[in-house]
Amino acid sequence: MKGTDMKIRIFIITILVIVSIMVSSLLMTGCDNNSTSTEKTALTAVTNLKAYSAGNTSVGLTWTASSSENVSEFGEYSIDVKNPAGTIVASTGASKEDTNFVILNLTEGVIYTFEMVVTAIEGATNYKNSTPVTVKWSPARRLDADDIGVEIKVYETSSSSSFGSGLVLYHPTSHTPKVVSIGSPGVDSSYIDLYLKTNTITAGSVILQSASLYKTSWRLTRFSTISRNVDGLDNAQLAPPDTGTYTLTSIQFDSTATVSTSRIYYVKGDNGNYGRILVQRASNGTLIWGTTPEQYLNLKVSFQTVAYNPYSKQSR
Repeated sequence: MKGTDMKIRIFIITILVIVSIMVSSLLMTGCDNNSTSTEKTALTAVTNLKAYSAGNTSVGLTWTASSSENVSEFGEYSIDVKNPAGTIVASTGASKEDTNFVILNLTEGVIYTFEMVVTAIEGATNYKNSTPVTVKWSPARRLDADDIGVEIKVYETSSSSSFGSGLVLYHPTSHTPKVVSIGSPGVDSSYIDLYLKTNTITAGSVILQSASLYKTSWRLTRFSTISRNVDGLDNAQLAPPDTGTYTLTSIQFDSTATVSTSRIYYVKGDNGNYGRILVQRASNGTLIWGTTPEQYLNLKVSFQTVAYNPYSKQSR
């Protein structure tokens, strides 16, 4: 029996040794795996993602390029378009050479969230996608001509010509701006938003002001205290002026004040519609065209036909 017991003990010891060796081997393998695995590095996100209303069905985006563009595993700038419910309604991509992109086939008045991610190429071993950056914006109409298809020119009230001093930002029939005579506006009197008054106190200056200042029953239009020096309406921003900044009812222009660019003014009508007015710079370097008493402003307009939508919400 003693011989049998000894054999059993040797067998058990042998089994324990084998198990011990196997466990040690597994532990060493695990350690080796941990020591060789690396965490992927996130690509750097874009900065200064901004937006502008490019048209009634389009929004433009601009951004500062990712500092990871020189990484070999850099893929593209992926853009998801989300509706107010957070549902992705469109997806597209921009290449690393791009710092601006126009999103098409949108719906006027809808405030979209545009989410941009810097993506790594498929099968990347060292890098992963960046964190997302977002901006919210809405399409709005671009209006470069009046109801008869010519430039939008609003003349001062002292003008002896037949040109009008009143401006309808968006006429419900023509779906364009319309310049009308404030002395005899006819059926358009209820649509006039602004008019250009000759300043009788300061020679050579004119005042673009709310139609309600000409006649109290006419529309009240307010300007934001914020304006921007820029030569076009493709002026991307993080957000439009805060709604609380729309406190002005008039803007004065001086024929002796030279400027380096055109200028955007933000307006809000008493019907709740927001717009941007680009007052274009004349060849003489001022914002006033022509000479007194036939001075005028040459305008382009971006207009939001859906009320109480100031183009966007604050980006986040």
